[in-house]
Parts: sequence; structure tokens; C-alpha cells
Amino acid sequence: MTLDDDLAQAWCGGLRVGPVGTMAWFGRIDDIALPLLAPNASDSADAGHRSGEALRLFLARRSALRHLVAWRLEVEAETVVIGYDGQGAPRVRAPRSDVFVSVSGRGSGAGLAVGPRPVGVDIEPLEPNVDLPRAVLAPAERERIEALPQSRRAVAFLHHWTAKEAYLKALGTGLLRDPAEVAVCWPDASDFSIRDGGRAVAGEGTVSSFEANMQTIVAACFVAIDANRP
Repeated sequence: MTLDDDLAQAWCGGLRVGPVGTMAWFGRIDDIALPLLAPNASDSADAGHRSGEALRLFLARRSALRHLVAWRLEVEAETVVIGYDGQGAPRVRAPRSDVFVSVSGRGSGAGLAVGPRPVGVDIEPLEPNVDLPRAVLAPAERERIEALPQSRRAVAFLHHWTAKEAYLKALGTGLLRDPAEVAVCWPDASDFSIRDGGRAVAGEGTVSSFEANMQTIVAACFVAIDANRP
């Protein structure tokens, strides 16, 4: 199955072009007007013990990611197989290619990305009245957030947190690393860069937000410029 012209135009219209040809999408997974692919063996295995709505949303995200990879590689979507590596990161198992993928899901919200460099996406719902886990922040980040008015701290924390998770996903380690070792820097309100262990990282990141089920979702995407190490 390849996308017809109308579906391709609608799909491509929602994609964001990132560094070196990376494509990313953020939004409600049910807003993607793509044919739902029948789950293959890898999809079913990766679904684990999910059931009900959690299973439906997982399979919808996996189907959309397979469509995105197929569109990028100009192949039939049914031929695309996504699986997990040993650290739990999604990888394209078939067809053989050099593309990298990332996916994040929170309820009906989703983030998807595919590109020729290591990429990570993360989405998190904004919950203003929760205690912020400051231990995951670098010292400079804690100072920056604590200097803000109380009403702005939750959003600022999520900008930092999703940026860190997106970077760590692109790195391939996820939360096996201590997030406090990673410092997020903000050249402007939406773009970010990363310092890891005090060293500047070659890559580009961006943070945005969208609405899903009357809740604000903060989304981040990081693309590594150096394919050998983000």
C-alpha cells in the first residue's frame, strides 16, 4: 500500500522538515487520515500485554510510523517492519535502509520522526499542579527555572525535560543515562542545543506544543548532525 495523491498531500502537509532531511509529526494520532495497517508479527510482539484503548493507540502509532517510513523510502507500507533494539529503541528492520526513526505516545497524543541521522522525539502532557522532579535537571537548568514566576515553571520544566528525552533517544540510551548530566541551552524560545558532560553536542533541536483531548502537550525533536555520536 502506497499513499494516493490526496492522502500523501494531507500527510506531507503535517510533516515538519528538520535538519538534513528529517521529517517529524506531532498531534492526535486519530487525526492522521491514513489507512490502518494490519499488524504484522513484529507489531503484535511489541504490543506486549496492552489491551483495549492502549492497544488500539499503540497499533495506530505503529501503523502511522510504518506509513511514514514507506513514504520516505518509496516502498509499500506493508513491507515495512519496525522492531526494538536491545535498549528498547525503535528500529527499521525491513526493508534494509539507513533511516532512523523515533516515536513517542501519551494517550491520544503522538510524535513520529524519520530521517537519515539519529533522531529522538518526546511528548509530555502539561500538568501545572504537580511537583517538579528537580533532580533530573542540571544545576544551571534548576537556577533558570526557579528564577521564573511560579506560573511559568511547569511549562519551562517540560521544555527542558522533553528536550533531554529527545536527545537521549537520539543518543540511543534513553533514560539509562542520568538526565542531570545533560544540559539544555536555549538560543531562542523554540530551538535548543545540548551540552552533554560539559561538551557541546553536534545536533539541532526544537520544542513546540499541541492540543489533544483539551490538554496541552509539549513536544520535542532532536536530530544528531554527527551520525557517529549525537
